[in-house]
Amino acid sequence: FADPRASVPGAPQLEGEWEGHLVFLAHPNLSLLNQVNPVLFRLSFKTTGSQVEGRYRFGLVSGATQVEFTDQYLRLVDATAFHDEIRLIDSETLIGKWVSPEMSPLLLAGLRNYLEPGAGRLAFYYLLKRAKAGAAAGGE
Repeated sequence: FADPRASVPGAPQLEGEWEGHLVFLAHPNLSLLNQVNPVLFRLSFKTTGSQVEGRYRFGLVSGATQVEFTDQYLRLVDATAFHDEIRLIDSETLIGKWVSPEMSPLLLAGLRNYLEPGAGRLAFYYLLKRAKAGAAAGGE
């Protein structure tokens, strides 16, 4: 995630529809090579003036998400305590993680393979691929 070849995406690079693939591995903190799983969610971004609007669709659940740009990543914030951190790999691929707030030490041992290394928080990693023309709209 912190690879120097990955960068913070700008608004023009985000524009459009993205298909999300969760990374399912016994030890997800060791590899991000698993891209054979189906599309499980969609994100879409639309720029209006200087504001970027984000929408998501995960199964039957859809809605809006707040988009924030930082020096390290694009951050998506919604009504849950979790948030997303996203970086750009190339014009067709984003890498992201859905992370929890800091967790109780009692939970850390049992979830050690799903914790972000060195951060003490739960993290689910995913890849976003730019949707092909005609793909269903995220959150619409």
